[in-house]
Amino acid sequence: MNTLHPHAPAPAWIHPVEVLRQYRDTHGRLPRMTGQDTTEERTAGNILHGFRRLATAGLRGKTMDAELRSHLDEQVPGWLDDGKRERPMTGSREFKDRAAKLGRFSAKHKRWPSARSLDLDERSLARFLDNCRQASQGKGTLVWSEQRNNRMNSSAPSWNEAASQRRALAAVTPAKADALTIND
Repeated sequence: MNTLHPHAPAPAWIHPVEVLRQYRDTHGRLPRMTGQDTTEERTAGNILHGFRRLATAGLRGKTMDAELRSHLDEQVPGWLDDGKRERPMTGSREFKDRAAKLGRFSAKHKRWPSARSLDLDERSLARFLDNCRQASQGKGTLVWSEQRNNRMNSSAPSWNEAASQRRALAAVTPAKADALTIND
């Protein structure tokens, strides 16, 4: 506790809170944990992640004290819940474009994008696909609708199949698919 100002947060937290506040003031948003382009965003994103973990589940046996939470609420409004807001993409051009890009990727490469790829665009598509799969199961923060489900089904068929089913579908070549249809 700061002895000059008894209600001020512990000095160890002053600088990290200021880093977050400055990032938000400069960029108009909170930092992201994924896809950071700069050291500044990476640093601020790690700080935000640590504060969120401390506030929600504790961190290494510690929990967030009320003074720090109050200071964060005052200096960086939305710091705790900004990542959980609903994303208004339903029917939006952005969602349609991402779904189409995912479909083109899977058609070209005969596989789904990998989150471990060195290519940033591929990693971004992998996150999008994972977010869609989670949302279709009622999980995550992406708003899901029948319209989105239909868009994904038309843009990237089998996007939500189980991994074993996806592997089996990938093994079926067009010639094998024709043979299966003729015999049915």
